[in-house]
Amino acid sequence: MIFVWRGFGFLGPVVAFACLLFTQVLTNAAFADAHYYQSHDWPKLIGVPIAAIALWFLGNFLNSKPSRVLIDPATGEQVLLKNNHAMFFIPIQYWGPILFVIGLFTVFDRR
Repeated sequence: MIFVWRGFGFLGPVVAFACLLFTQVLTNAAFADAHYYQSHDWPKLIGVPIAAIALWFLGNFLNSKPSRVLIDPATGEQVLLKNNHAMFFIPIQYWGPILFVIGLFTVFDRR
């Protein structure tokens, strides 16, 4: 089985989806229109940076814990264990800027 995440890397898309969904629900409720979020781009310009900032701080928090050094009793070899929370082999904190750039291209690309 091939996994596309390591550690809590699966939280990346969950946090991004939750931030965008919260922005959609809040915008639709504020303007009393069930389709306001889909028909306007500015709410997405608010939701994407919120999600990007949340991912940056979440990734920095998860991946900043100190690593541990274990010593194999049979060989005396040292093994370094460190936290690695990633999605598609990219640490979660770097998905924040990636999401921000993808979000800008998605909003401003009108072909």
